[in-house]
Amino acid sequence: MTQTTDSYAVFGQIDYQLAPKLRTTLGARWSRDEKRAPFVGFNTLVSGVSTPPIDLVREDSWDSTTYLASVDYSWNDWIMTYASYSTGFKAGGFQEGVNPVVVSTYYDPETVEQVEVGLKSDLFDGRVRFNVSAYRSRYEDLQVNNFRILPTGPVQLIQNAAGALVYGFDVEAKVQIGEHFILTALDSYIPTAKIEGFSSIGGFPSIEGFRIPRTPENSYTLALDYGTELNAEVRFKARAEYSHRSDFSSVRTLAGSAPISA
Repeated sequence: MTQTTDSYAVFGQIDYQLAPKLRTTLGARWSRDEKRAPFVGFNTLVSGVSTPPIDLVREDSWDSTTYLASVDYSWNDWIMTYASYSTGFKAGGFQEGVNPVVVSTYYDPETVEQVEVGLKSDLFDGRVRFNVSAYRSRYEDLQVNNFRILPTGPVQLIQNAAGALVYGFDVEAKVQIGEHFILTALDSYIPTAKIEGFSSIGGFPSIEGFRIPRTPENSYTLALDYGTELNAEVRFKARAEYSHRSDFSSVRTLAGSAPISA
């Protein structure tokens, strides 16, 4: 099966200086996604008896308008704080695989509203950079990878949860050490990433309250960069890096395990 997608978008953004140190940004984006997925296969029953080949073409389209509104205040030439509100959109689509029961279904678009506040700074003549932000994201129709048990056997598919709630924090720090070295530390901490409103399917327990797949609670990176000019034409660079991610699930099964705490 080959799924094709055509995407179109129009977007614009305006920055307006409300006061010498206060600025606002407004933006909007209209997008349209068109998907087409032909499928040819056999409807094989549990007994192993096959019906005549199935030949179908699935196609659909989704439109969306998303927005951005933010305000930032520059306390001086080195420190700026900001707050923003934005919306996002992820198009729906068709299930993939060889099971005709599965490929005849589709999943809906996913939307998100996010509020973020943060601080950005360049200190000590630009030798130290420190940025920190906190955000809250509310998803509707979250697309979740799942295993489901059908009469023909287990299959993997995408289903929509009613929603999800995410709280997170990001920290970035960079320090210039001498003339040649830069030390970088990045951390992303997501204490809450909870699925909401996912009903029980096929006799298996609901996964409402479980953590969103592919969302580790904590991930960080430490890096040391070295750079020097060997001559007017040649510059040498080297980097040592260490990264860590806490445990996370890539696919949530309907049998599942105990829900996480919020």
